[in-house]
Amino acid sequence: MPTQPIATWCIKHGYQAYLPIVGSLGATDKRLRFAPLSQHTLLTARTRKHALGMQQPQPSHLLWAQALDVLICPLVAADKAGNRMGMGGGYYDRTLAYRQPGGSGKPLVIGWCYDFQLVARLQRQPWDVPLDGLITPSGVHWFL
Repeated sequence: MPTQPIATWCIKHGYQAYLPIVGSLGATDKRLRFAPLSQHTLLTARTRKHALGMQQPQPSHLLWAQALDVLICPLVAADKAGNRMGMGGGYYDRTLAYRQPGGSGKPLVIGWCYDFQLVARLQRQPWDVPLDGLITPSGVHWFL
């Protein structure tokens, strides 16, 4: 689902939104760090193409996920137990690997997807970090 509505909501309500930055510690590091998002960032920041082929800003100040309160997490599919299927790169699982089972530790991890992406069951692997909640057009689902 498009994430622009989230950024717009954050700005409207006085919250700071962040962009995930791939490869900030080198091409082989698969942990994401996060850069503050602003109109200025989008218009004037230097960009580079990351390992997945998309342009991203190259800000000087980046945060680790632990510094965020909420992380809206993209996904391909999610199930009713909070399991998430990503694109297969392992970026979010590696970024959130420090979290304890059961969702302890910041940030709150919320999936963002269309209703058709919600499936009955996904197989969880030992390294998978489950979602705390899921937002779809039909509502919010909590897994805490």
